[in-house]
Amino acid sequence: MNERIFTSKIEKCHREWLAPIIGVPSETYFGIDFLDEQYGIEMKCRYNRWGPYFTIAADQVKDFPKRYEGREFFWTFLLYGLKEFPKEIKEEEELEPYVTKRDLWFLP
Repeated sequence: MNERIFTSKIEKCHREWLAPIIGVPSETYFGIDFLDEQYGIEMKCRYNRWGPYFTIAADQVKDFPKRYEGREFFWTFLLYGLKEFPKEIKEEEELEPYVTKRDLWFLP
């Protein structure tokens, strides 16, 4: 699968998996992946074979208090494993069955 397509699909897969666990709806609100009346959570995902390095956008941290006054902001960082390399997965495949492991951290 093309890397850009894979990245979009796997992020959606992880949001759908995490939303019911944390009880915060999964939506994209100006770059914020989970948002309710109390919290805003920005998730960064990384395939564990690509290394534990995450790219963040400073404007998400800077703009959050202005845009969502009174809500607490968290980062969540997720490393995941797959049964196959992303390039070996067909574009039409659902990705959840390929996920073998998720390690997740939350930081304020």
